[in-house]
Amino acid sequence: MNNEEPDKYPELKDSLQSKAAPTILGTKSISFAFLALLSVLAITFYMNREADRSQEWVSHSQQVQKALAEVLSLLQDTETGQRGYLLTNDIKYLEPFNTAVKKVEFKLPILKNMIGDNQSHQEKMVNLEFLIEKKIRELQDTILLNQSVGFESALKIVKTDIGKNIMDKIRVVIEEMGVEEIEVFKQRQKKFKEIRNFSITANFLAITMVIGISLVVIIRIQDFISYRQKMDFFLQDAIKKAEIANKELKINEERYRDLYDNAPDIYCSVGAKTVKILQCNDTFTSVLGFSKEEVIGRPISDFYHPESIEIARTCLNRFVETGSARSDDLMVKRKDGSFLNVSLRVSAVRNENGEIVSSRSIWRDITEQTQMEKALIAAKDKAEEANRAKSKFLSSMSHELRTPLNAILGFTQILKTDTRQKLTQTQDTAVDHVLKAGDHLLTLIDDILDLAAIEAGQDLTNIATLDPTPLIENCTAIAENLANQSDITFYDRTRTWVLPMITVDETRFCQTLLNLLSNAVKYNRQQGTITLSVEERENTHIRFSVTDTGHGIAEEQQSHIFKPFSRLGLENSDIAGTGIGLVITKELVENMGGNIGFTSQLGAGSTFWVEFPIVSGGLVEKARNLRVVKASASR
Repeated sequence: MNNEEPDKYPELKDSLQSKAAPTILGTKSISFAFLALLSVLAITFYMNREADRSQEWVSHSQQVQKALAEVLSLLQDTETGQRGYLLTNDIKYLEPFNTAVKKVEFKLPILKNMIGDNQSHQEKMVNLEFLIEKKIRELQDTILLNQSVGFESALKIVKTDIGKNIMDKIRVVIEEMGVEEIEVFKQRQKKFKEIRNFSITANFLAITMVIGISLVVIIRIQDFISYRQKMDFFLQDAIKKAEIANKELKINEERYRDLYDNAPDIYCSVGAKTVKILQCNDTFTSVLGFSKEEVIGRPISDFYHPESIEIARTCLNRFVETGSARSDDLMVKRKDGSFLNVSLRVSAVRNENGEIVSSRSIWRDITEQTQMEKALIAAKDKAEEANRAKSKFLSSMSHELRTPLNAILGFTQILKTDTRQKLTQTQDTAVDHVLKAGDHLLTLIDDILDLAAIEAGQDLTNIATLDPTPLIENCTAIAENLANQSDITFYDRTRTWVLPMITVDETRFCQTLLNLLSNAVKYNRQQGTITLSVEERENTHIRFSVTDTGHGIAEEQQSHIFKPFSRLGLENSDIAGTGIGLVITKELVENMGGNIGFTSQLGAGSTFWVEFPIVSGGLVEKARNLRVVKASASR
């Protein structure tokens, strides 16, 4: 660059040198020095300006790379939000998802404007916009499926790897653009360094010459001639650049027109006062079947379905008030009389005074999406109807089973307690089996009734403020007996504490705690241990934890722990159960204003806990003894 720039403008150089002949100063040496100084100043000025421009382009390359990275990061945020929502079904994960989507939509036009000087980037940008739109639509579809049908349906789409494949393509495009921009950045940085070094040299030389010439000459008439020559040079340079800029502007206009006309969405501009179409793209005419002559100048309302007129009028009022409007519930008509479901996005075009002169309208075809939404709603209604029928059937059948079962248990107990005609040892054993099986069946029926009531939306709790201590003592007495029968050591750490007052349903609280304790016995190891402990959480909640030394729960099965009829792989084991106890427990705890959770490690055991808000008092230690019950009977 240092070798090329001085020879870039030979006409200027010759012109400056031709003025070096002696003038009114009377000496060739003074005139030559004067003209040499002007030459150096002109070159210095030019190089300083080129250095500034080169530095701006270096900064521009960095901004493009940063924008590419931000777009990729935002897309990863949308995936994170979608994944968090699908895994937890917690709507709070949709907030970062929606925020990331809006930021992506905001960033893309900025990035597109930044790469307007790069033909290769522009071509890749078209593909990138398409892939990003496709990716966001795929994420939205999985979220919608999760909301309307359920997690399993959304998971099926995720498992197809459609989203991953799209994201991989996006990364490839961004990486290609980034690599290309890095190369451009290196070239621009190299050019900037060359120009800067030359500029420093020229500045130094100019300063030196100014100091030297100022000591020997007083500049007079040559100032005007040199100034005129320099202005001519810059004027010519400006004219050339203006011509180049006009050519680039024309090329950019052609690119814009191509993108506008061939966009996948329907674009049109509408006059703010006349509400008539001023301009439309080729997609408008190809999709709706009209020619541009049939479209331009017609009221926009001519193309709306009669049922959508009122919605469109509401959008227009909102647009007049705020300068933008949107709707996802519009229908527009084709020339053949058929209709198209579209979403509408409208933004304002303002003049220099800030007044709205026209609008940009975008219609996006959502016909397939609308049909899918209707199908999902119908499927959801059908599933809910089937679920209500199932709950009604379960409730009815459970009541029908309970009546004869109570009769069986009653007569069996009479046989066992009849002193007039005692049973033989074999008969007595058989009666015990009948009673045990009947009690188990009655428990199952009660669980089914509770589940049916919960699914029907019934509140099974009667909340009151009470001291949980006597309730826990009743539960631990039963748990000690169960542990004793199974050769398991039971540690009750709640007996060393004075417990605070809480608001719970007495019966449902006992049902909850007994379910956790009986599960700890049922799924424990032989000669294992169970620990019931209590702790205060942030001075607002009291937590009861049941820890066992059983086999634990595999990580891939933990997400199913609170799903109905899930036995976690123990369906064919000799451990009795239906898989609905924890489901009922969770609903009861949450209806009482509490929380439930667990931690588990495969091969090391599990800890299930419930916690309830403290009404008054606190957790106070009363003694340092520990009650331990060690089973003496062998299995």
